[in-house]
Amino acid sequence: MFWDNPLVTYNVTDIASFAHGVGPSLNWLFDYSPADNATHSAFIEEAHAVGLKVHPYTLQDDFLKYGGQPLDMIEILINKGIDGIFTEFPHLAQQALIAYPY
Repeated sequence: MFWDNPLVTYNVTDIASFAHGVGPSLNWLFDYSPADNATHSAFIEEAHAVGLKVHPYTLQDDFLKYGGQPLDMIEILINKGIDGIFTEFPHLAQQALIAYPY
């Protein structure tokens, strides 16, 4: 869990002074077992509290960690509160917009 790692530090308030959003690794959004999709890190809430959008990277439909199917994983991330996503497979984003309209 990167927020407990003394070698990796961040201050979302400082980041918000020069950025409108952040692109964390997907791993930063889970606390931390892939089998426990209901639990998430505090990163999304911390970023949103200072007005930052959260666009994690990189969703790969050929390398899923947190869902059985690509759309399952996108649904998990949407339920966690992400604002967008980086993906190597743009057709997934299109399918997600159809399957899970905001």
